[in-house]
Amino acid sequence: MLLFKEYVRSAPDSRKQAQQIVKSDAAKATGSDKTALEQVATSPLVFPTAKDYSKLYRYRDLTNAEDRALLSDPTFRDTVAEGILVAVKRLYLLGQNDQPTGTFTFGDLLRHELAKAE
Repeated sequence: MLLFKEYVRSAPDSRKQAQQIVKSDAAKATGSDKTALEQVATSPLVFPTAKDYSKLYRYRDLTNAEDRALLSDPTFRDTVAEGILVAVKRLYLLGQNDQPTGTFTFGDLLRHELAKAE
């Protein structure tokens, strides 16, 4: 998909052609297939406009040394682990008693879970 988007962005005529193919398929389809194809044909995520591209910011890639330095930092690893833990908690516990994003730390979650177990 990424290669498709890069190709479509660099060749505006191909973007229009691809979008027209999806619209044509949608016109022939029925039911949920028709709905899905119509959504794809008009989605800025699939067919972004020049205005959409102008709003994008391209972040630079980390070098191996920068990545290594971040992953060697215990504070950074704790932050990543807490983010993953809270995301998993929200996924499996249906968001009950969630605090706003970024404020629920591992310690908070551990205290909460231990209090529920008592």
